[in-house]
Amino acid sequence: MPARPFAAVRRAPALLLVSLALALVGCGPDDGRNLADPDPDLTAVPVPTTTPTEIIDLDPPLQGIGPGGLTLTSADFSPGATMPERSACGGDTSPRLEWTDPPNRITELALVVQDIDAEGVAQWIVTGIPAEAGRVRAGDVPAGGQVRANSAGDETWASPCPLDGFAHRIVFTLYALDQELPQGAGDPTSVVTAVQAASAGSASLLGRAAPGVTETD
Repeated sequence: MPARPFAAVRRAPALLLVSLALALVGCGPDDGRNLADPDPDLTAVPVPTTTPTEIIDLDPPLQGIGPGGLTLTSADFSPGATMPERSACGGDTSPRLEWTDPPNRITELALVVQDIDAEGVAQWIVTGIPAEAGRVRAGDVPAGGQVRANSAGDETWASPCPLDGFAHRIVFTLYALDQELPQGAGDPTSVVTAVQAASAGSASLLGRAAPGVTETD
């Protein structure tokens, strides 16, 4: 058998060492390919697989049921729908309202209308409504009821007219009182607080007031 050249025997290990050295240099810390350490201030946010409760509960109930099945409705708008213009920016007429008979223990009713998108501004407060009244026509005061001062200081219906460019949620709440409400004047907050304290429950109806048009220069 012919002898293998000495140079050929030594060349293969030498080439192997050179290739290994080049590989190590290519993976060194200065080649710009190292992954940066994760930012400790960043946290992974899980993707929700269901609708968050906060989204479902953005609005109050379209229609709340009171004691004994007490229900408040309007022939002028459906629960959650936009109120007619005559009851909002286009006029000063309160909407038609109807309600079912409250339980026998209820001595009187109180109606509170508030714009919950304007920090609960009171548009209309009527107390002393007889339990058997049942309805009120557009622009009228419930029979036997006493109109209290609203947030503007007027004893009347104040048509909501949002000027921020957004429709506002207007909540009509009919409180069923099982005890007498103190008579006399009072600011809206005090009157509403007294009504709630004397209430055995309430029915509610949600309406919406379309935004008004603001004048521009």
